[in-house]
Amino acid sequence: MLYDVVGPVIVGPSSSHTAGMAKIGRAFYSIFNGEIEKVIFYLNEPLYSSFKGHGSDRALLGGILGLKESDEMIKKSIELAINSGIEYSFISKSFFGKHPNTVRIHGENKYKSLILEGSSIGGGAIIINEIENQNVNLTGAYPALIIKNKDVPGALVSILSILRSGNVNISNLSLIRSDKINKIAICVIELDAKPLSNIIEKIKDLTVVFEVSFMKELEVDLWDSTTLFAK
Repeated sequence: MLYDVVGPVIVGPSSSHTAGMAKIGRAFYSIFNGEIEKVIFYLNEPLYSSFKGHGSDRALLGGILGLKESDEMIKKSIELAINSGIEYSFISKSFFGKHPNTVRIHGENKYKSLILEGSSIGGGAIIINEIENQNVNLTGAYPALIIKNKDVPGALVSILSILRSGNVNISNLSLIRSDKINKIAICVIELDAKPLSNIIEKIKDLTVVFEVSFMKELEVDLWDSTTLFAK
């Protein structure tokens, strides 16, 4: 309730164009889990029209560097990205029928790449709509496992058995058949808490699993109520 009233602590000027974009960038940073060498930000046309003035460029770059939306270093994120050797660009793209503040991030290094799409829906809130061109629905309110696995009988049971053995409680689960021809699925599991690292490693070791990514809870900093309501 308090968050809905007073909002998060952010580096301005906009909760939608700055805070939300930084959170989408942080989601990418968390899932990619590695050094980014090149990244392209595809911005929906309404967002692209004002992204520099609203600081969306700094917010997105700050997010993929792991900076929170309350971190003053976001103001220097362009310089930080350049010093880190990250090659970046911003491109206008029409996302017909999607939220005006939608961005698709395509980042890579010599070992791997990742495509993530998200929308900043106001007040610092976001929705991750796509991962690797597959529809998902993640808000960052919970930590999540994104698992690419064989689409065969027993695959999901094996994954869930390991989570159960570690007393990991599941909040939401969705299974997407991403490649029916090659029998590949993407399993997105939101959790109540981050699992122990050995649980994630056990899932990675399953013969039915190709890849495991972990998205941390995108927690926000709230205003200090003792200051906010001080006389």
